[in-house]
Amino acid sequence: NYSPGRINHANIWTVSAFDNQDKFASFSNYGNPPIDYSGPGVDVLSLWKNGGTNTISGTSMAAPHIAGLLLTVPNTISTDGYVSNDPDGNPDLIAVADLPLTVSVGGPTVVNSGSPTVFSSSVSHADGQVSYQWYYRVSPSGSWIAISGATAASLFHTFYNPGGYENQAVKVQASSNGETASDIHSVDVIKECQGLKLQSATVNKIIPCP
Repeated sequence: NYSPGRINHANIWTVSAFDNQDKFASFSNYGNPPIDYSGPGVDVLSLWKNGGTNTISGTSMAAPHIAGLLLTVPNTISTDGYVSNDPDGNPDLIAVADLPLTVSVGGPTVVNSGSPTVFSSSVSHADGQVSYQWYYRVSPSGSWIAISGATAASLFHTFYNPGGYENQAVKVQASSNGETASDIHSVDVIKECQGLKLQSATVNKIIPCP
């Protein structure tokens, strides 16, 4: 109920403080609204006036963290859970950096020519709905070819070794809220009955051809 902590308006962010256990700082003001986010404010190492550093506590430490996040993503702050022991009983959101979108592809690294194979993607730090597009190439220097209709998180694809190419690959491109990330997964394609073949995609053991 005191200014300026009671201010609640567009383009104004009111900040509480928490410690390294995500526990509400005992010294911090509280009240929701107008508190928008909570930031780290206990035993924070900071640059200090006239040089050097100092480790202090206060919402004066928490507020610059939020200001820094707003400089990188104006008007949009990502959150990760809530503080505990908030005195007003309405836990404040913990503000965090908006980590970049990442995607990785998993699947076998050796397959038989002509054998259907499943690949799956795993996405981290998505901000909303994720869309996918899969590609493949038949040699390390070949061009990527978009796979029509392959827009799900997993891919069911069959590789062929026509002779001369064995190292092939798949690629997935994931997009979410304007961010894009991709990952490549290499596959050695064993041509049927040229001395060796893969026993199965699950056993992953190469045996002589009959």
